[in-house]
Amino acid sequence: MTKQYLIDLSRLEKGDILLTSVGELPSAGVRTITKSDYSHAMLYAGGSSYIHSDLKGVHADNLQRLLLDSPRRAAVLRLRRPNRDGVADEAIMYARRKVGTQYSKREAAGTVVEKLRSGLENRQFCSRLVAQAFAEAGVQLVADPNYCTPQDIFASVELFVVTDCIREASPEESNFAKAANPLAEQRRITNAFLEEVREISGRDVQQYEQVAQCVLDHPEYDEAITQALQRSGYLEIWKMDVEINPWRYDAEIYLNSANAAQVLIESAYYEMQSAAEMIARFEFLCRQYDETNGRFPRYYFQTVRSLYAHLVSLHTKRQEAAQTVVSTLKGSDAMAR
Repeated sequence: MTKQYLIDLSRLEKGDILLTSVGELPSAGVRTITKSDYSHAMLYAGGSSYIHSDLKGVHADNLQRLLLDSPRRAAVLRLRRPNRDGVADEAIMYARRKVGTQYSKREAAGTVVEKLRSGLENRQFCSRLVAQAFAEAGVQLVADPNYCTPQDIFASVELFVVTDCIREASPEESNFAKAANPLAEQRRITNAFLEEVREISGRDVQQYEQVAQCVLDHPEYDEAITQALQRSGYLEIWKMDVEINPWRYDAEIYLNSANAAQVLIESAYYEMQSAAEMIARFEFLCRQYDETNGRFPRYYFQTVRSLYAHLVSLHTKRQEAAQTVVSTLKGSDAMAR
């Protein structure tokens, strides 16, 4: 059986830059033109999630689903500074705001052929997204964040290579990576909704932040855009994780899994941390939409605010389930002693 490899999550930090190459012709062409071993750049957001721009636009995906056919197919780069957490958080926040933005082949080609540059700022490609995210956080990785290649990022004096980050995938991990991916459905829903918003408004709306601005500036589109959001399925994406991973939200199911106690405890600690980050993020967004709707009432702001309030409750339930697992198993361990 052919060996397959994964990027080792245990070796990563939020804000790490992941460079990869694949065997398809477009990747080989990019590597040849840019004289690089890598053709794609991604930003690690923590919790196995990365954000990148490919032909389907800017979106998030799961590193546990990124299989490599060789350990030489990827590199991990990290910022050369001790206080990098704040920079990472700002860069990730910027990249998240760009989710949904369409990809531009012409702008990407403009990194090596200057006459192809069209100044189309409201589009993305992989290395532009990463470089702009760090520039937004105050770190200039490359000379021009708007037009740069994965090789430019690899050569940045602001970064160093993190070694021993690629490991062989187990058969179970390979099977999971190839299974149906809920994030693909989320990407489809996002792209379809933004396309409908462009049709309704006649404006170049590329991300959710721009949808909010459009509704703010043009209340005449508020009801139609809100209805498009409701039809899209975006408000119910959360149900997919509840159906696929019910143990996350139910301590009894969690405790009755076949995993060893120590594995469950380690998993629960990770779930607690991840849930806390999600709660903080969605509470912040709730406050933002509350404040905006208070000044400029819109159906769209009210609808999105209700979604984020529900997600706060959902991840609180997730956090409580994990806390119950830890306290139950640690209590049992203490009694056994």
